[in-house]
Amino acid sequence: MAQAEGHPGLAAAYVWPVPPARQWAALRQGAADADDKRALLECACGEPGCWPLLATVTVGPVRVIWSGFEQPHRRAGSAAGHWDYGGFGPFVFERAAYDAALQAAAGA
Repeated sequence: MAQAEGHPGLAAAYVWPVPPARQWAALRQGAADADDKRALLECACGEPGCWPLLATVTVGPVRVIWSGFEQPHRRAGSAAGHWDYGGFGPFVFERAAYDAALQAAAGA
């Protein structure tokens, strides 16, 4: 989408938005803000809120679902145009495997 917009490097450098241990806790809790979204990735520049990839994280007893992906700087109605992630996801994870992967990533 960045390439189509004429800025191929615009969304190319993503990192975890917070230290892995805090991210692990956040992703286990599910939705966080008024839009019901969590930042799965953010810009490598380190500025909070800079170019995040957001998604709804639904945490259940058996599975975890990531859905509703969006780039908040390119929402519908944005002056810069809408980046439609409608064909991306949802991603469904078995809860036990999800928790184990997050623990491993956090070094817990």
